[in-house]
Amino acid sequence: MKVCFKNDNKSITPVQINVIKEFVKFIQTHLPLNKDITVNFVSDRSVKMTTGVRYPNGKLFVLAGNRLLIDILRTLSHEWVHEFQHQKMGLKDNQKIQDIGGPEENMCNILSGVFIKKFEKEFPKYSKFLYGGDKESYFQDEMDEIERAAQDLSRDDKFETSVKDILNVFNKAKETKLDNKVWNKLENTESNEIKKGDMSKVVDLAKKYNKSSPLKLKDALLSGEYRPPLILKFGNRYHLVAGNTRLCTAAALGLNPKVIIGNLV
Repeated sequence: MKVCFKNDNKSITPVQINVIKEFVKFIQTHLPLNKDITVNFVSDRSVKMTTGVRYPNGKLFVLAGNRLLIDILRTLSHEWVHEFQHQKMGLKDNQKIQDIGGPEENMCNILSGVFIKKFEKEFPKYSKFLYGGDKESYFQDEMDEIERAAQDLSRDDKFETSVKDILNVFNKAKETKLDNKVWNKLENTESNEIKKGDMSKVVDLAKKYNKSSPLKLKDALLSGEYRPPLILKFGNRYHLVAGNTRLCTAAALGLNPKVIIGNLV
């Protein structure tokens, strides 16, 4: 079985296409099709649909314009299940189905949600692409940590700063490899106490703080597909804002990870 992708007006970026190809391989192992299909990514609703539609002869249309990749994948998997219903379950092209609440539609809704959750769990390295992959979306995800840092530094360390100040310096900063000199001075982290090979200690810390499994982060760190930890520099001090489990896992692996260091002056 082959899948042909058609990218209307370059609605999908090359990076997104690579993730989509991995997702298609993933779905095919769980819900295999026999006949070839064509997936058309379109930028608008020039084709009659909401966010996706299946047409006869294995033609799937997926709305891609101004949508997050995770939403595009959810629609793709939804229409994939419809195609499975025709290829494997005997559903006919001239047979009308109930759009809302019908058994075929319910099956698509349930399985598409399951596939997305399983894909995220099995391939954490793609998370940053699923939810945008840009700095703005990343910082929004870490907003609780950024707000906590602004409060702690202003109240406890007598260093007046604000969320706006922190976001400003992070937006200006570029990714850089964390060198050992800075890492040894880094505050608000146990990562500079972790020795290479001490993954069990990292697992215990992750459980203590209810954070992501280091065993999953390991693959992301080794592949380079992870969100860089956020560090603030002020004076001669370095303060970790977000990414303690990532740093601890990197330390246990003997890696110097990429980070973002914002310089508060």
